[in-house]
Amino acid sequence: MTITAFSYVRNGIQMGYPFLESIQSVLPNVDEFVVVVGDSTDGTVEAIENLGSEKIRIVNSVWDMSLKSGGKLFAIQSNIGLDNMNGDWVIHTG
Repeated sequence: MTITAFSYVRNGIQMGYPFLESIQSVLPNVDEFVVVVGDSTDGTVEAIENLGSEKIRIVNSVWDMSLKSGGKLFAIQSNIGLDNMNGDWVIHTG
């Protein structure tokens, strides 16, 4: 049995979101961590890469901000994460 965690983020540094802490808190308990990274311009991708874990896999995406209302945008990003996971079980981190 394998466990995959996934999350999505866009411009996490600029927004002050604790995405690195979120990844690090779950990383010891999973076999892989898929991070769906929207078209960030603030060094978010580099910050994730600097964690230096072989368990982390970055999937790049583009956020269509016209889908923001009603949670459609986040549903799409979640589905991208789910479509890219390899585990038998999944943890969705916020």
